[in-house]
Amino acid sequence: MMSVTLRVVLILVSLLAVIYTLRKIRKAQLNIDDAIYWIVLSVLLLILSIFPQTAEWGAQLLGFISPSNFVIVVMIFMVLIKLFQVAVDLSIAKYRLNLLIQKMALLNKETDIESRNDNKSFTEDCHTTQNDTTINTSISDTADSTIKL
Repeated sequence: MMSVTLRVVLILVSLLAVIYTLRKIRKAQLNIDDAIYWIVLSVLLLILSIFPQTAEWGAQLLGFISPSNFVIVVMIFMVLIKLFQVAVDLSIAKYRLNLLIQKMALLNKETDIESRNDNKSFTEDCHTTQNDTTINTSISDTADSTIKL
């Protein structure tokens, strides 16, 4: 049989977890998917603590000596499942971030090449215009000197 102290602690922890989860949802600091998981986990903990017969039945079914050991193992198992899910999500996010970094690097490289080509053609245009002006000035000067003669 589960002790009354353990049952009270489990009830308080599960209620605090639900309240905390709901506050995080209201502040938009927690995704709904994650919030549902934690609320379901808290409700499961609440059910196990309010109805100790379910914990006793589960402990007897799986061969645990004490229902409190069963409750602790169930909670550890549920947290391990969530930890694995978070690890998978993190791996996916790292992969997507890596792809994004690579795409940005390629875009930056293309932009640099285009800007160099633009600068090159601008510089060539400036030199060509300057040379044309010099040639035109030389021709004008020669024509003026020819006319004066």
